[in-house]
Amino acid sequence: MKEAMFYELIDKEKGIIKCLLCPKECLINKGQVGFCRARQNID
Repeated sequence: MKEAMFYELIDKEKGIIKCLLCPKECLINKGQVGFCRARQNID
């Protein structure tokens, strides 16, 4: 696996990222997947 493009780190301590791949802009916690299930926040 490789690091994804089109995301923004929201909270480094909690590991929350914002996916910028689509207009939904999901906030994804560590170990979770986005609404579309195409993105997963592993670490």
